[in-house]
Amino acid sequence: MIGYTTSGNSPNVLEALHAAKKHGCDYDRQTGGDGGKLAKHADQCIIVPSKVTARIQEAHELFTHMICHLLDEAFPVPPSE
Repeated sequence: MIGYTTSGNSPNVLEALHAAKKHGCDYDRQTGGDGGKLAKHADQCIIVPSKVTARIQEAHELFTHMICHLLDEAFPVPPSE
């Protein structure tokens, strides 16, 4: 599970991540600014040091594409015949 919040304080994202942790789900956190409440409860957290929502979201998009690329390399799909 990946949780995104530009402020780090979105109640729905915090609740979803608490539920994921409770059920043993692996998760990643991405936030902006100073990390907000999310960073305080995180083992790992990617914090984009900006207060500009658009810049934070652009960085989140880049990180997500990087994660997808790494997963594609780790778990390649064989070509179909």
